[in-house]
Amino acid sequence: MLALFLSVGLMAQLSCYDIQYTTNPNGNSPYVGQSVTVRGIVTAVNRGSSFYIGDEGGGPWSGLYVYHGNTSNQVEMGDLVDLTGTVDEYYNLTELVSVTSFNIISRNNPIPVTPLSTADLPYNNAASEPYEGVLVRFNDVQIRTTMDNYGQFRISDASNVQAMVDDVLYVPQVHRSLWVKRGIRCRGVVDYHSVAGYKILPRSAEDMIRVMM
Repeated sequence: MLALFLSVGLMAQLSCYDIQYTTNPNGNSPYVGQSVTVRGIVTAVNRGSSFYIGDEGGGPWSGLYVYHGNTSNQVEMGDLVDLTGTVDEYYNLTELVSVTSFNIISRNNPIPVTPLSTADLPYNNAASEPYEGVLVRFNDVQIRTTMDNYGQFRISDASNVQAMVDDVLYVPQVHRSLWVKRGIRCRGVVDYHSVAGYKILPRSAEDMIRVMM
């Protein structure tokens, strides 16, 4: 009986991949509405509101948005955490809500980041779904549009497929001088909005800099 209990306890801990991976055309998690325990590394923090976690190896389906203000005030990027909460779909954004417990396992872990082409993350295409909640990096992009009234602008690399950037976590300085050439490195966590589509959220000035002249 003890062995069975321990086995069930171990099986109950999920990864971000377990929660996010889906074959459902609408992108909904197979765990929606269920209470789960998930382990991941904190990849971004929005104090007083939310944060993101990711699986150690990165890749598609490896990130998750956590909507819980109290916990967001206690975690730091690089923390390995266990969280228990409920999986929800908020306008088709998969998230963990109603966090009932969390535990910081260790600190200062390498933060998983997944390198992509903008062709992997078109802002208005469901093909971007596997990267929802994932910390991603583009190594050689160009700014393609001005910032709109919602703090959004678009970038592209050699593929010429445009991805969207948003200023939810940090407000990038989008100067016209940056439009001329590619050579900008852009990092951020991937958000989703039912109207605007998939968006990259840089976390600080270090997430959007020119690295090639």
